[in-house]
Amino acid sequence: MKTLGKLCLLGLLACGSDASEQSWENIAGNVPGAISTSNIGPMDTDGTRLYVLGERGVFVSTDGGASVHAVNTVAGASYSLGDYGFRFIGKANGEMWVGADPASAAHPQNGGLATLHRLTPGGTTWTKSSAGFPILTVNNQADDIAYDATTGTYYCLAAIGGAFVSSDGNTWTLSNNGQGGLGLPSSLVALNGVVLSSRPIGGIRRSTDNGATWTLASAGGVINGLNGAGHLVNHNGRIILPFSDGSLTYVNGVPSIREGIVFSDDLGLTWTYSPNAAVSGADAQSDGTTVFFGGTHYSATGGVTTDPLDQTGASGVPRRIIRIGNTLFMITSTGLFRRDIGTLDLRASTQIVVHPINSPTLIDGDSYTFSVLAGGENITYQWKKGTTDIPGATGPKLTLNPVMAADSGSYSVVVTGDLGTLTSSPATLTVQTPEDGKDDPTFPQSPATRSTALLAVLDDYTVVENDANFLQRYGDNGFINSRGFASGRFFYQTLDRAGRLVLADDVLGNPGRVIRIDPKTLADDPSFTPFVLDANVGFTSVEELPGRGYLLAPERNGTRNKLPLNSVILIDYQGNLDPRFDTGDADQVSFRRQVSSIAVTEDGSIITWDGSNLIKLNHDGSTDTAFAPTPKGPVWAVSGNRVMTYHQFSFGVRSLVALNTDGTVDPAFNPNRLGFNQNPSDMVEQLDGKLIVVGNFTTYGGESVVEQVRINTDGTRDTTFYDAAGYPSGYPTDVAYDPRGFAYLSPSATGSSYRYQDSNKQGLIRIFTDRADFGIWRQSAGGDVSRNDTHRLSVIAFGTGLTYQWLKDGTPINGATSSVLTIAPFTAAQNGDYTVRISAGARTQTSHP
Repeated sequence: MKTLGKLCLLGLLACGSDASEQSWENIAGNVPGAISTSNIGPMDTDGTRLYVLGERGVFVSTDGGASVHAVNTVAGASYSLGDYGFRFIGKANGEMWVGADPASAAHPQNGGLATLHRLTPGGTTWTKSSAGFPILTVNNQADDIAYDATTGTYYCLAAIGGAFVSSDGNTWTLSNNGQGGLGLPSSLVALNGVVLSSRPIGGIRRSTDNGATWTLASAGGVINGLNGAGHLVNHNGRIILPFSDGSLTYVNGVPSIREGIVFSDDLGLTWTYSPNAAVSGADAQSDGTTVFFGGTHYSATGGVTTDPLDQTGASGVPRRIIRIGNTLFMITSTGLFRRDIGTLDLRASTQIVVHPINSPTLIDGDSYTFSVLAGGENITYQWKKGTTDIPGATGPKLTLNPVMAADSGSYSVVVTGDLGTLTSSPATLTVQTPEDGKDDPTFPQSPATRSTALLAVLDDYTVVENDANFLQRYGDNGFINSRGFASGRFFYQTLDRAGRLVLADDVLGNPGRVIRIDPKTLADDPSFTPFVLDANVGFTSVEELPGRGYLLAPERNGTRNKLPLNSVILIDYQGNLDPRFDTGDADQVSFRRQVSSIAVTEDGSIITWDGSNLIKLNHDGSTDTAFAPTPKGPVWAVSGNRVMTYHQFSFGVRSLVALNTDGTVDPAFNPNRLGFNQNPSDMVEQLDGKLIVVGNFTTYGGESVVEQVRINTDGTRDTTFYDAAGYPSGYPTDVAYDPRGFAYLSPSATGSSYRYQDSNKQGLIRIFTDRADFGIWRQSAGGDVSRNDTHRLSVIAFGTGLTYQWLKDGTPINGATSSVLTIAPFTAAQNGDYTVRISAGARTQTSHP
């Protein structure tokens, strides 16, 4: 053994070593017993003393490793720690703690070896501190301890038993609520009222209520259910974890990330990822300046970058490094080593660990941020577009907001530090100017191929896709949630004014059903009782009659409880049949018409189509005999109390017609009877009155269009809307409108049809349309309200500088000047028609009652 030739404070190597001592010194020979090769906390310090786990018992040195002796006496116990092996040694609340390894030796549990022992600073006798731990041997295994001075709470992890909490460090309570998978050990960090645990199974868990409940610490999208061995460490408030996990997905453009470092500067709310395979799954220790990973690498940048640690003189596999004064101690698989920290160059080399990534295709007005993760001594940044410096772009991030087509190009960043200059890999920014009718490349692809789906845009601008057996919901960033149906085919749906999705079953060997769901959670609405028909009887249409309930068209032989049903029925908002609505044709089994299309206009007029005739129904279900239009076809309700239909005035041409609710044709719309060469499958009205029509057609008014077209308010084709390409096979079967400037399309078939406008596509398609500049998009319905209930009316409108004024029976309501009107309690005096007048400058629109 070398003789120390310098006087050192408190017997520690606080004053450095001779320049000739440029290597690690093996001091394992000073330890009177075999050293533990555990990967879990084999060595720690209370700030002045060195504690090392032996294969049996604990060793301590008070003179920097020059002399080492055992410290194994347990107060009030008949056993010695020297008889057993341990999982970890660590410091919590100024004391040293060791955790038992029950597999190291057979021992009795009751009154025998305790799970935890604690040692006061400078003490020579350990105290048993494990009341409340389970007595089963396999559970009685402690792997790490932490103490939060803010709350005065101790935490301990047991590999199988789980997480335990204590207010005094003596009596412990199991607290696994939300801990996730239990199993192999890892580590804990606790500070400022937050505790974080890391496990190879179960991920990083976080608690803010003294361990009572735990949640997955994956906010921010950087980590998702992170699993993997490693050791959490607190580095000046930054929580750092080296990990190795095949299940991790790094969402910022780089898939299948498996190893490296994650760190959080907000106690686990958000995380940053730094790829570094060399430290995956390693132990981590911080001396406040430098983070040491296992013993192979160090970081002078708080875990952002790492550099290899000089191993001269050391042998074996490094397990852990700790610092006492100016001395580093390293324990390996073969020995215990020490080195004067002054003999090591622990500066950070200039490195780029995460390069900027290519943007997705953006559209004018979007924003995008390029970022780089780099480290080094005194680093600076300079972003470039091509070869030209961008003025003022001298930080780790470059945000372009808004982006325009002219911003497209290649971007990079030059990182300069004391130890070098590096240029990042180039990243491409792609910006497209939106064109009405063109595919929106920013909309993510569907996770599954669905065809002939019904679509509904919700109030939060997410969209639900219903292919009869399966529901999927998407937002601007793609898939959100889904739900499948074990039986039934819900081929018909409507979105009511309360934002609820109503589905009607067309039957596949089962009784037809009507269900109502929350379109955001996709769960059944418990306030609605499903309306069920007899076996082998389904529905052919569903539509809301605002304020009353839902209009339904049963199949021609429709029965319920073996009683025949009318061709159109009405159920209320709770799912009960409304006997007041009676079309009078329930018994006409052989001749009863089968309604396939229902439209309800703004004033509540009900227009039905049975494949041959258009019939208008009064609110009691009776037929309006004065309604006798010449055009006859499927119907869609549009603004102005009109319905759209198509009619073959001449052979092979399906002309679009707008009908008033008295059956007359609106002469201002399509006077030249322009039409399609094939039947339209669906249409939707924009807030400006233009119609987007989709179907298996290739011409409109004799002009070439492919499966989609936008019709002006006079019936002519809108030539500013792209309609020259669609699906190579199949065609859009449904269209839904988003007034922010989009429309959604669903295809009629899978397979080769999953190309759209010459791009590879799958599932739901979003195209650009005019963005609404003014108008009412959605408004809630009235209806029957119970006395003293609370009733809420609302409206969703578009425009700049909107103002609102609610009216009752045409008279303004004082103070009712927001988009929501709450009436509470509701009394007979509140009965009436409610509307809202919306203004934007000189433009004004009033909702229907």
